[in-house]
Amino acid sequence: MIVFGAKLISNTNIQKLGLDKKYHDFNVSFVKFTHEHKNDQNVLMTSELWGLDSYSKYISNNFRNLNCSNNIYGDEFFAITTQKDNFENMNPDNILGLMQTSKRRPDNYVEFIQTKPEFKFGETPRTFKNIGKALLNAFFTTLGTNKTIHLDTNHESAKFYKKLGFICIGNDPDIEEQSLYIKI
Repeated sequence: MIVFGAKLISNTNIQKLGLDKKYHDFNVSFVKFTHEHKNDQNVLMTSELWGLDSYSKYISNNFRNLNCSNNIYGDEFFAITTQKDNFENMNPDNILGLMQTSKRRPDNYVEFIQTKPEFKFGETPRTFKNIGKALLNAFFTTLGTNKTIHLDTNHESAKFYKKLGFICIGNDPDIEEQSLYIKI
């Protein structure tokens, strides 16, 4: 079987800091990785270098350990990249964010989402912003309408997801993790 590697799903915009010290729209690619492609595996392994506190190591490990013939949960792996073509030969340096999704629950589930650490919220100055938002919005577009997406997150990150329209399921301040969902 011929396997071509990462595939362009769509183009989307994030914000890039300009020479004028203001943020401007910047076009990036939303791509889906192919489990069987060796370069995609190597690209995701490289993302493990993003740091010990990074979800990228879980995304990479899950991708590497996934048995494609037995992908019962429908795991899918996506990225936002500045790369514009030749996706079968992804350059890990161009990846700005990663996401793993599945169908482990009745609906679509975001397992992990990770922005490259130097571009995450709170880091200043950051060259790029709105990467996580672009990952989720591009994913929403792939699903069509009348779909529900779930995720679990901590209280601090829940603020980000609520801005995107996610709704909290319960709100117990004693529980560190919160479950959220959105209907699109």
